Amino acid sequence: MSKLQELFKKYGKIGIGVHLSIYAATLAERDVQADANPEERSWLAKALTSSGSSFAVAFLCTKALLPVRVPLTIGITPVVAR
Repeated sequence: MSKLQELFKKYGKIGIGVHLSIYAATLAERDVQADANPEERSWLAKALTSSGSSFAVAFLCTKALLPVRVPLTIGITPVVAR
């Protein structure tokens, strides 16, 4: 995390913009197409495909990807800054 803070000090708004762009890209979710007959789905399938739970799962996955996002931000920011 200290490298990320140093990156933000050096590149400022560009570093923050790159990090937020990567964050938004990992958080973006794709809607699941509805089944032909949604009444036949189980209660668990209905709960997991509702819009609120889809966002919650996407948010948790995004948080879990922090160890991937930070090195990616550190590697991409100098290239974007040029």
